[in-house]
Amino acid sequence: MTKNQFATIVIFIMLIACKENTSDKTGAIPDSKLEKGLSEQVLYYERNPNQIFKRTVTKTEFDSVYFYYDNRVLFKNGKKTKTGKKFGIWNLYDRNGILREIREWFVIKGNEKANRAWFLNEKMDTIAWRTQDSIFKQKEFINDTINFRNTVWDQFIFNKDTISLSEPIRGIAFCNSKSIQNEETAKIKVVIALHDSINFNSDFSNEELIKTVTFNCLSIDTQNQKYFTDSDLNYTAVFGLRFDSPGEKILRGYMQEYSYGPFKDKTIDSIIGLKRYFEKRLYVKGTMGENTAYNRTYK
Repeated sequence: MTKNQFATIVIFIMLIACKENTSDKTGAIPDSKLEKGLSEQVLYYERNPNQIFKRTVTKTEFDSVYFYYDNRVLFKNGKKTKTGKKFGIWNLYDRNGILREIREWFVIKGNEKANRAWFLNEKMDTIAWRTQDSIFKQKEFINDTINFRNTVWDQFIFNKDTISLSEPIRGIAFCNSKSIQNEETAKIKVVIALHDSINFNSDFSNEELIKTVTFNCLSIDTQNQKYFTDSDLNYTAVFGLRFDSPGEKILRGYMQEYSYGPFKDKTIDSIIGLKRYFEKRLYVKGTMGENTAYNRTYK
C-alpha cells in the first residue's frame, strides 16, 4: 500500500465520521438537526455552568456522544452502545479544532477494544508515531489515550457494497503493521463464519461456538498470487463469502498474524500475533434459489 492510497482511506474515514458531527462551535445542536423522537442529555463544566462539557444524543440502537473543550471547541465524538461501550469511528480534535486522531473501536466479548488508530499532525497528514505524550492539553482530557501510539496501517478492502445473490463478496487483507518481529516464517490468516446465517455476534462472543473458514495468506494461496505481484505474500490474504439469502448483511471476521517454529534460540513452537477485526455492511439483492453455489466460500 502506498502513502497516497493510505491517505485516501484516511480522508474517506474522516468524511464518513464528520457526518455524525452536526454541532456548532458552542456545542449546541440546533433543534432542526435533531431527528424527530430523539432525546439528548447535556452536562456542563462545574467551573463554568454556561459551557457544555458533554452532550449525548440518545438513539434507538446507540448513543452519539460529544465532548467539548472549555473554549467551546469539539474535543471528540463517536458512538457508544446502550451499555456504554465505544464502537465504530471516534474523531479527536486539538483545541484549535484540527482533527488529530482517528480511533476505530470494537466491542469484543463485552469489552471495548481499540482496533486501529490513525495519528495526524497539524497539517492532517498521517504520521507513523505520536511522539507527544498528549496533544489534548486540558486536565479533563490529557489522559485520554489508548495503549498504543503508532498508526496502524493494516487495511481491509472490499470490492462492492451491493452484490447479487449469485456472486460472492470479495475482500483483501493487508497486514502492514506487523506485531511479530524478526521472524521469517510469520504470516497472516483471515477468519470468517462459514455461513452468513450463523454469523459472529457483534462482539465475537460466540467465536468458539460457530463453524468458521480460514483463508491463508498468498504465499500459501497460490491461486491468487498472480494478482498481487507487488505485495508481501506472507502479509496479504484474499477472502470472501457467498450469502445464503438476500437482504442487508454484515460480514464480520478478523485477520491474525502467526508464526510456527522451530525458532532459533526459543523454546516455544509458535507465536500468535494480534487480531485485527473488521465488519463490512453490504446489501445482497436477488431471490431465493438464485444462488446455485449455496454456502460455498470464495477463494
